Amino acid sequence: YFPPQGTPRLEWFKNPIINTWASLGYMQRQNDILELARGFKEMGVPPGVFMIDHGWHELSMGTWDFNVRFIPDPKGLVKELKEGLGHSAVVLWFDNHVALESLHYREISRKGYVLNSTAKGGKLPFIGCWWAGWAAVLDCTNPACFDDVVNQLKRLMGTYAVDGFFFDGGDPINFVDPLGYDCNVPRPHDNAATPSDMVRAYHMLGTRVPYQQHRASWKMGGLPLKQTERDKAPTFEALRMCLSNGIVAGLIGYPFIDFDMVGGGVYGPTQADGVIVNQQQFVRSMQVQCLSPMVQLSIPPWKVLDPVHLVAFKKAISLRQKWVPYIVETAISTGRTGEPMMRSLEYAYPGNGYETVMDQFLMGENLLVAPQVTENAMVRKVHIPPGRWVSDDGQAFEGPLEVEVETPLDRLPYFVKE
Repeated sequence: YFPPQGTPRLEWFKNPIINTWASLGYMQRQNDILELARGFKEMGVPPGVFMIDHGWHELSMGTWDFNVRFIPDPKGLVKELKEGLGHSAVVLWFDNHVALESLHYREISRKGYVLNSTAKGGKLPFIGCWWAGWAAVLDCTNPACFDDVVNQLKRLMGTYAVDGFFFDGGDPINFVDPLGYDCNVPRPHDNAATPSDMVRAYHMLGTRVPYQQHRASWKMGGLPLKQTERDKAPTFEALRMCLSNGIVAGLIGYPFIDFDMVGGGVYGPTQADGVIVNQQQFVRSMQVQCLSPMVQLSIPPWKVLDPVHLVAFKKAISLRQKWVPYIVETAISTGRTGEPMMRSLEYAYPGNGYETVMDQFLMGENLLVAPQVTENAMVRKVHIPPGRWVSDDGQAFEGPLEVEVETPLDRLPYFVKE
């Protein structure tokens, strides 16, 4: 269904992605953004793609320019992130809602670039409600609207030297009329676009920029686009979901995926005042992401971890860097073959009863990863598939068999096929 069409920018896989959301929430201020970036670099996290999340812009949504009250020198901010701190790319959060109180809404509404409700014969704008409030919704199935948004993205890239965008908010529910009307409103350019058509049209914007992250795309498997799972809670249950979601994503054609942010990305509106994390869950979350396709960080570990947990976190960061060449090689191969980067054991070794194994995975062909995802557990069962495998502590195993391995706080069990 989704023939492979290449690999996203390799910078996504090389170094951890830094995202400002879970750390700064709605308070995306220039000094705080730079402080976060400097903190990660001082802690030894190599700079890669830096993502400025919701709040960099004016109003709540859809104004598409920096809020100079909070980010007074956006060009200087991007320059410092890239030239001063060494990040390879800077990405801005973006979504398909437009605040009704903005001048931009008045302009694009007049041009017919927003969805209309079926209320009163389609003469009223369709008003969607997302977490940031009520707003009009872009109609990217309209080619003129699509081209206009592309021009806005290019303007931001040209003016501020940003490299791409996190295309958020394109969920199908955002295109369902809250008044109960069918939103398949006949329009001259498409006759009867469905909510799913709207989703795909919006996320196709990602094909027009160098760097992109997508959270809810549709029928876009096989494309060289970076995807992210839905926001995860800071729980052990969410860690297990990260693994099962990642395995399924690869099987249905979306192999270039991350698991949201280390420790979770859902902390509520208290982010600006700091958060209290489960330190064990935070470290295990880093281990879950460590040898996955990508790592995305936000909560500053130096603020929330004690010395013991911080050492374990740093060990996982170092382990990631050791395996970067192999992970990048796997990403390139996936772009050619379409095979998942993160593979279920049943996919790689069918017929061995592995269809229910969702707490371990293969990265490519030769790396078996078995993170600890149970709270307070210091041992876990690992399914060793056929072949000879050598563990991270040097033990050799001939599969298929099941073994129990110790999982102290600072260990991520993995096995290399010989």
